[in-house]
Amino acid sequence: MDKSKFNGILVPVISPLTPDGGVDFKAFEKVVRYVFEKGVDGLYVCGGTGDANYLRLEERKQLAELACRLCRENGKLCIVHTGARSTRDAVELVKHASSIGVDAVSSMPVIKSNRIQRKNYYEALAEAAGNTPLLIYYIPGVTLDIPLDEMLDLLEIKNVIGLKFSDANFFYLKRLLINKPDIVVYNGCDELLVYGLLGGAGGGIGMNYNVFPELFVLIYKCFKEGDIANAMKLQDALSAFLDPVFRYGLWESVEHTVKLRFGIENCFREPNAVHVMNDGQKAEVAEAMKTLDGVIAEVAAAKK
Repeated sequence: MDKSKFNGILVPVISPLTPDGGVDFKAFEKVVRYVFEKGVDGLYVCGGTGDANYLRLEERKQLAELACRLCRENGKLCIVHTGARSTRDAVELVKHASSIGVDAVSSMPVIKSNRIQRKNYYEALAEAAGNTPLLIYYIPGVTLDIPLDEMLDLLEIKNVIGLKFSDANFFYLKRLLINKPDIVVYNGCDELLVYGLLGGAGGGIGMNYNVFPELFVLIYKCFKEGDIANAMKLQDALSAFLDPVFRYGLWESVEHTVKLRFGIENCFREPNAVHVMNDGQKAEVAEAMKTLDGVIAEVAAAKK
């Protein structure tokens, strides 16, 4: 299986809302076309940022179809997250995604599962995927820790080519790569992209890529060119931006920056749609966003 295309910057694209809580497909396409213009390498559809747990199966299928078509038309990579609370639903989503020709499917592990259940789950998804590659979505802060020996066992499953690694334990990542040097790894923590790349990741997927795609494209470009100084300058600027974001609430802050960038009012459903930021906090996040945009422009100009 050719894994060489699985690298670069992928946007875990948001799933904007219609007034009744459905998917605003026009707004979705607006965001996709914007990030494509900024040079990203592809999309990661219906992940956590895409509100997968709060979408109906039919909505997830429609988003996968639209994203796959847009990626195909623009020569971009399309990975669809197919994780669900039941194996039955996840298998249905995997079969659908594979049938429309996505580049890969992905899934978080089942919450509150044991080792045998997790093995059975990923084996079922791999079987349903046919020849479509499968990525494990490892995000222990949200789901659960998977011991190293178990992860190595899961990576032996047919069609499992690697993982989206959303964790700060780079010792764990390095041990994975020592044992499985040919696996695909996407760094999943925005604030740690440079560190993840240094640790062996081949690209990144993260929530703030929707609003700042050129930032992550530029970090990746600097890293590939060996320009670690500018890569870290951008990473540090992102850290400064994320300070008020984490202080006032990740979901609320991301939704606010999406509104500022795209004019989209809502992109998260209940219970994530909790609007608690006051006007002063919104202004602070907006100012931090402006400052980050300035650093991106400065580094981009210097790289020309």
